Amino acid sequence: MDKREKQILQILNNGGYTELTIFQRSIIPLALQRKNIIAETGENAGKTVSYIIPSILSIRKSEPGLKVLVISSSVEGVIGIHEQFQPFIEKEKREISLVSFTKKKNNKGEHAILETNPDILISTPDKIIDHIRLGNFENEKIDICIIDCENNPYEGFSNDIEFILSELSKKTRYWAFIKDREMVPLFHKFFINPSIIYSEQGVKKLTPANKREQKKNKMAINEEQEKAYAELIKKIIKSIKEEEDPNE
Repeated sequence: MDKREKQILQILNNGGYTELTIFQRSIIPLALQRKNIIAETGENAGKTVSYIIPSILSIRKSEPGLKVLVISSSVEGVIGIHEQFQPFIEKEKREISLVSFTKKKNNKGEHAILETNPDILISTPDKIIDHIRLGNFENEKIDICIIDCENNPYEGFSNDIEFILSELSKKTRYWAFIKDREMVPLFHKFFINPSIIYSEQGVKKLTPANKREQKKNKMAINEEQEKAYAELIKKIIKSIKEEEDPNE
């Protein structure tokens, strides 16, 4: 195991994890392939970590600016997501910066924070909309937008999300994690060729053989998928290495 492979494993260890759940193994390979994702979480464990890991791995420090935007429908959700991100970030050698907006009517202070060019921002939709309208966001630099939907989003949540997504770059990747599959059409409208994952069956578009297999074992991961996952990890290690030392 080389230095870079150890770095990837260290990211897992930083968060206190020794292995991935089945749900995480379904999400992470798609995320590392730069796919747009709509995932119905259901009762699956490890939802937040399933997007924390690939979002950290995807961050490139070569250019300053906000790279990962995480949206939650409530302040409580923002706080919870921040707390789960924190252990992964604290021990990261690349000094990834993480901020969250939780205070009411604090546009001036939040603008000052945005001017420091954080790598990751966690916020509710209303604050993001305020800063978009004030021109405080460099929308073109946001590489990943994650929407973490709770059980009962507030009335108007869908409209707020639609506005935010319409303002982001066409190059932005989107990962939506939803409880209610009735929200799939909302995200499908903006996501280009999304991979749709349902809680009881895994990836939506399956071969007939896989469908029969998943009827027996829902979201089981086969040997071929395990190999594909390992190859993706190797690719992301290589891309990080090439960026940090292009002459190697």
